[in-house]
Amino acid sequence: MFEFLSGLGYEIQARYNTVLRDIKSKSSSFYDAYLDLQEASIKAIIDAHGIEYDESRTCGYLLRDERIRGLFVNTLGVPKDAYDKIQDRTSKVNHHKHHKEKHIMADSVVLFMEDFHRFMKACCDSNEEFDGEYYRGIFGEYERANAALTQEKEAIISELEDLVREKRMTEEQLKTYQDALALSKVSEEGLAEENDALLREISALKSLKLSILDQKLSKTIDMLNDLQHYVLESRAIGIAVGKTIIGQDITETDYMRDAMESVKKRDSVFNMLHQQGEDIESLSSKFSDMDIDSLYEAAKQHWDSKNYKVAERFYEHICLLRPLDWKAPFYAGLCKLKGNYNVMNFVYNVFPRSQQTFYAAINQIKMLENEQAKFDAFGEVFGIAVEMCDKYVKNYVEGIRKPNEEDPKYSLFEEEAPFIYAVQAFIASLLRELEQFKQMPCFEDLASKLSKVFESSIKEDPKHCCDRTISREEYDRFLKYGGNSEGLAYIPRSDS
Repeated sequence: MFEFLSGLGYEIQARYNTVLRDIKSKSSSFYDAYLDLQEASIKAIIDAHGIEYDESRTCGYLLRDERIRGLFVNTLGVPKDAYDKIQDRTSKVNHHKHHKEKHIMADSVVLFMEDFHRFMKACCDSNEEFDGEYYRGIFGEYERANAALTQEKEAIISELEDLVREKRMTEEQLKTYQDALALSKVSEEGLAEENDALLREISALKSLKLSILDQKLSKTIDMLNDLQHYVLESRAIGIAVGKTIIGQDITETDYMRDAMESVKKRDSVFNMLHQQGEDIESLSSKFSDMDIDSLYEAAKQHWDSKNYKVAERFYEHICLLRPLDWKAPFYAGLCKLKGNYNVMNFVYNVFPRSQQTFYAAINQIKMLENEQAKFDAFGEVFGIAVEMCDKYVKNYVEGIRKPNEEDPKYSLFEEEAPFIYAVQAFIASLLRELEQFKQMPCFEDLASKLSKVFESSIKEDPKHCCDRTISREEYDRFLKYGGNSEGLAYIPRSDS
């Protein structure tokens, strides 16, 4: 809103931002800020037209001057009723100020801003439409944010207080915790400042929480390393027994020798396996849901920051603690594939492995019993799939199809097995999977985005061909999701 105010200079825009801030804070200072904005805007327009006036005079006084009225109504074309409304608003602001009203209402804010918008729109010859819902939407925004931040801070403090009572903090961590709580003494200037202080405090508390968690992770990794020999023994025995069942003589094989050596080292193989189960159960019990959620939070922070190696480490730890979760192995798999690769490695190694990662996650999500959790998971996975498929198409254009004089084999490779068809087939398979869940709220949005990437992959082929695994009926249906009702001509790739 009020985009046209930028033409009046930085000062006017800054005053408008102050008005917005007071609306978001539900502050009675709105009336002062509004009057400052109105007066500064009117004086800026008067100055621009070279009319002399007493700068010490208030807005109300200036608006009663017939010369000023003539400028706005006759020269600039401000409707007379709009001009009168501005005068009326000036009087009402002074009334509010004199009575020191402490509360403002959303409807009052909308009325004030609508009258000012109508007045200034005519002055600036703008076609912008007024949107009252915008101001209703931001009214009290800082108050709502403050409540959410306060709740988040209290939740983290509650978790950390448990660690203090259990004496699971080092002296250094305890001091850091106390210093973070000291940040609660925030400024009383307003909600905006208080929210900024809350964000700083929450950030400090989260960092402390993650450092404690990382310390616990280090101990856990040591425990997992201690369990490694049990896992190896189980695998050796399992392989030996499995080969015995099918009737093969394996008494002289490495599998059997390894298995027998393991058994000799222990009183009983059953005791070993029982102990292994107890150790793993003990390990898992040391982590609460809160701890694992924090691991996910840390992993996501590094994922979002493109610090994929660290993110991979967190996700792999979660895989050990929550082997049935779909998310950790999915993101760990994607993290492993991040990096710079030459064309051949990307096409024959990275791309197929990324496909397998997506298919594994999709199949695991299908087994979730909670429908909402299933929809949320599909939305997350397919959202990433859209981004990656779009990158695959761009990689094709920028790195594969483009001739490479230094290494001509890339061009030869592209002639023999065009990568774009593999991308098309992958997108088509994702759309087939997605179509099984048309009842998802996000289905139309995801299908539309995938469809647009699919259309791009067709257009990027020099002959606008598609992979021959895609039928004509599927081809037309997939394109229609993206709004391409006419579609591109169906030209399946030929062998020649």
